[in-house]
Amino acid sequence: MDDADLAAKQQENAERQTLRNRAKNNKARVSFSQCLDCLDPIPTARQQAEPGARLCVPCQTQAEPPLRARRW
Repeated sequence: MDDADLAAKQQENAERQTLRNRAKNNKARVSFSQCLDCLDPIPTARQQAEPGARLCVPCQTQAEPPLRARRW
């Protein structure tokens, strides 16, 4: 293994640890029971799937920019 391989492996390990930390922190976040935009209830399944959810699915969908296909 050369220096570039070692650096890539270290970067990969650091990214994995970051993702683990985020997952751990997300589980501790409390979801809202009501959407902050429309005040409709946020379903329990969404609260469990997305800890810290503040918006219902329709409002979250409107809030996010549309995904664009990448052109290479």
